[in-house]
Amino acid sequence: KKFRNILCLILTLALICSQFVTVSAAVVFSDVDPEKSSFSDAIYTLTDFGILKGDAGSDTFRPKANISREEFSVIVDRIMGMGDLNVTVNEYIFTDVTPETCDDWSIKATKIAYDLGIIAGMGDGTFHPKANVTYEQAVKMLVCALGYENVAVAYGGWPEGYMAAAREKGLTKKCEMPQTEPATREVVAQLVYNALDIDLMLAVTTGDKINYIVEKGQTILTQKLRYSQATGVIYGDSNSSLEKLGGYNDGYVAIKKTGETTNTKYLKGNVDTTPYLGKAVKYYYTTTPSGEDQLVAVRELSSNYEVNFLTTDLISLSNTSATYYTDEEQSDRETISINNAKIIFNGQYAENTSLSALAPEISSGNGTLKFIDNNGDNDYDIAIVDLVSVFVVDAIDTTNYRLYDRYDQA
Repeated sequence: KKFRNILCLILTLALICSQFVTVSAAVVFSDVDPEKSSFSDAIYTLTDFGILKGDAGSDTFRPKANISREEFSVIVDRIMGMGDLNVTVNEYIFTDVTPETCDDWSIKATKIAYDLGIIAGMGDGTFHPKANVTYEQAVKMLVCALGYENVAVAYGGWPEGYMAAAREKGLTKKCEMPQTEPATREVVAQLVYNALDIDLMLAVTTGDKINYIVEKGQTILTQKLRYSQATGVIYGDSNSSLEKLGGYNDGYVAIKKTGETTNTKYLKGNVDTTPYLGKAVKYYYTTTPSGEDQLVAVRELSSNYEVNFLTTDLISLSNTSATYYTDEEQSDRETISINNAKIIFNGQYAENTSLSALAPEISSGNGTLKFIDNNGDNDYDIAIVDLVSVFVVDAIDTTNYRLYDRYDQA
């Protein structure tokens, strides 16, 4: 009941705004809960990168489903920067990967992975493209992609040597499973995600001698995908800002990098940063041909804590604390500590004011409060206040974008 009037208003406004505004939202799979799935960071980051995809025509990812060897070849090609499969195949490496047995994308993906030394087949001239990739097979391919095949051979070769090399480099963290069983899509996502940050081993030939060198910071992420990563707090985008009235020029987002005192601006690209305003995030970006840095993906860090409640549940509010009811019966209460919080009031930065000054208006208003602690120190740094006016819609003018209240208020 508490939400009924607010919800009515929001739905009505959404109906009008839909006539002239299109909002791009991040991919959300109905079967991958960001709050509950331990694989969600891997799945959503790789989806943002274009390395993984959900089911065409649906909103599902099928995290527990298996993945074929040919499909895994495509994934490996993508992380190696060869995702466009732009090759011409004149001869077929495997007897069961031909136009009679496989689609064109499969033939190309297999050819690229073979040429990169990532796959070798079953030893009898076949590849078994339609078979489910097993956990140990997926691990082997990634070990080869990372350049550690010589280490795996030194540790005993197939399969235990590859597993040992993978564990040593952290490739299997958070996703161990029986080696010979088919790898699930969520496990594949975690394996590939883990591989992104592992330093590549490079083979350097000097005369007739091959030296293997590991250079810190040369990873699949930086060398193959050409992405950089950092952490920081989202300070604003074209919708709102934590430091000035209005947002930034459309298409840009400001992030205060961890350890820095000033903000860095990035092209927003297709990334929806609005849900992360005031939150600490891990983010990935790339440099465009014009020399500007553009966001590729954003993931919320576990250091963020937030509380949300209705203004009708607010008991007291000052610059240093807020006390509110935590249950519908208003019998239980909680107090949070506030530390010089930046305030967003109805979508805009509240400059030259304070929570104490706004307290009377907030307490008598109808809306919601959100407090964010973005560094886990139990002091809330961000206050987001949204107050609404409640009225009964009598008519909607979609031409002039107006609402008419039953009680003659337009």
